[in-house]
Amino acid sequence: MLLILLGVAAGALTTVAGLGGGLVVLLLLSAIEGPKAALAISAAALLVGNTHRLFMLREKLHRPTALRVVLGAFPGAILGGLTAAWLPDRVLSLLIAAVVGLALIRPLLQKAPVVPQWALAPAGLGIGVLTGNAGGSGLLVAPLLLSSGLSGGSYIATSAAVAVGMHAGRLGSYISEGLMSPDRAVDAAILAVGLPLGNLVGERLSHHLSDQRSAQINYGAMALCGALALFGIA
Repeated sequence: MLLILLGVAAGALTTVAGLGGGLVVLLLLSAIEGPKAALAISAAALLVGNTHRLFMLREKLHRPTALRVVLGAFPGAILGGLTAAWLPDRVLSLLIAAVVGLALIRPLLQKAPVVPQWALAPAGLGIGVLTGNAGGSGLLVAPLLLSSGLSGGSYIATSAAVAVGMHAGRLGSYISEGLMSPDRAVDAAILAVGLPLGNLVGERLSHHLSDQRSAQINYGAMALCGALALFGIA
């Protein structure tokens, strides 16, 4: 039941704010089961959640941008996932904490310059590698997509498409390296039940929340992630 409720909360958060839910899931699982188990479980569950979100918002998807980013992000996630299999747990925890640090300081940074279309695939490659190692794809993809000119539903739908590519790539690597045990697969399936429910809840909530309120919710979630990251590396 706890995993289902976590999935609902994560799905709602990401659908409302565009990012954050996957990182909350990753950090809570990491604190309970360790970073490698958290990466494997979250990859499988978030693949389901983002596929459902993409289906819900498919009419708003900006296909050219999604394709360019995924062309780099998918192989990058495979490479990052293979690397994560042999990195020590302590190093993975520090990488996850570093991603959380990026999430906390991102709102304080000045607006990023416009990213040209030719740079989307190389940028996706780098993001995919880091995601395979440390998760947190949403907060890394967000500034890339926003700086390419996307916003609103188009941004959230395209972000979901990119996430599907990255989670599929890293999940394949985790399975090939033996990180996805039967027990972890069961946990991922339970968590995956809650994510689509959370997507539906978030879709309803988004009609009643201003952009400012959505941003406040997201930053509060990132503050929680910061606390969880400190707990995980303590």
